[in-house]
Amino acid sequence: MSSARPLVLHVTPQLSLGGAGRALINLVRASNAIGGFEHRVISLSTAQAAAVAEVADAGAAVSPLNEWTTLVARAEILQVHFWNDPELSRFMNAALPARRLLLWAHVRGWTAPHLLTPDIIAQSTFVAASDPGTLALPDLKRHHREKRVDLVPPGVDPTRLSGMSRKRSRRIRIGYLGSLDFAKLDSGFVSWCAEVRGPVLFVIAGEGPAEAALRREIRALGLEDRFRFLGFVRDIREFFAQIDILGHPLDAQSYAAGESCIQEAMTAGVPPVVLRGAGGSFHVRNRETGLVARDGRAYVKALESLVADPELRLRLGKAARAHARAHMTAETCARRFHDVYAQVLTRPKETHRSLGGETRGAESFAASLGPWARPFRQSLRGGRGSMAADRTIAKSSDNLINARAGGLLHYRLVHPEDLHLRLWSGLVFEERGRFALAASEFAAALHGLGDNRAVAYLARVTARARG
Repeated sequence: MSSARPLVLHVTPQLSLGGAGRALINLVRASNAIGGFEHRVISLSTAQAAAVAEVADAGAAVSPLNEWTTLVARAEILQVHFWNDPELSRFMNAALPARRLLLWAHVRGWTAPHLLTPDIIAQSTFVAASDPGTLALPDLKRHHREKRVDLVPPGVDPTRLSGMSRKRSRRIRIGYLGSLDFAKLDSGFVSWCAEVRGPVLFVIAGEGPAEAALRREIRALGLEDRFRFLGFVRDIREFFAQIDILGHPLDAQSYAAGESCIQEAMTAGVPPVVLRGAGGSFHVRNRETGLVARDGRAYVKALESLVADPELRLRLGKAARAHARAHMTAETCARRFHDVYAQVLTRPKETHRSLGGETRGAESFAASLGPWARPFRQSLRGGRGSMAADRTIAKSSDNLINARAGGLLHYRLVHPEDLHLRLWSGLVFEERGRFALAASEFAAALHGLGDNRAVAYLARVTARARG
């Protein structure tokens, strides 16, 4: 190997200041401070300008997308930041040069649509998990035996919290920081907040498709004076300065994994309350560095215990800060990755077939779903059983059809020419009573599918729209 620093090329579906983007930036900054590796970043979708600036400040560069072939061939390590995304699927399906592929899973990998499928695992030289739940995947057993998988959670840059001064308030402020999306956040969030007794204010920082539904539920309960929405917050120092407790009740079946916001709260000395088994809950030691609730009722009780007991808040907050600053820093994460990089570099570069040769949008989406793909594959084949499969597709969960995070509607937005994606989108729109959108999708699918399903579905939804 030459004396030049080995190049680690980071490929991410989209570089942003969200959790996965922040994890990437923190890793690059800490790795460059340690030294030994060169880092470059490619964003498969348009990168946020602020994130590009932070990557530059961390000592790396975001390269143009049209340079990916050259950079993949040049890189000693290709570090793919994984969650299900149509652009990443297209990248992984491409004829990539020989590479050492280090997959950093920013999702747990066992909940659709964010699955670590056998094909993706087989392409990976090494899998780094953000959450211990990923390590339980049966398809990772061979990687375990060959010591090609390990837990590497994201790390916090403590300088982003330096100089923080806690703001006083008459009410106890319970904060939530993250995506407002029921693909992550438990749907019981508002009702649980409503049950918490005491002088409390819920401070919500983040954006997402569930915000409107959350606001409607809050209005319906007459609780507007108990909630404050901040939108996306870039300065986490300002956010954590104004809260006393982090209330982070994620759906235990969601794709959430490392959850940097829990680590950030602990680093700031803010005690977290989480649901057992949900993403990121492994960071919290119950009654030592925070509270871990078994269900919604216990979550409410846990919040009430902290609201009523300032000494408990102080004790848990101090212990959380000490634990986080010793074990959850970006430097800790970078040193773990440097060990992984050294291990990956002992292996030869390899070429792999593309994932089943899937290139079309609908086929690529189905390929990403593992055991959840059966109705989609039947619908693709057409013929007998396809209409029954379509009925199953229509009833897909909100997680599976998510328009932002690797769901059916996300793939449809990226592949508007794909007639099967248009057909499936029409089915889920019709099921949810959005008849005009459904009719538009069925009309687009009419020509080219080679069967009469779109004709029948368009007639049906037109009749339903007329009442």
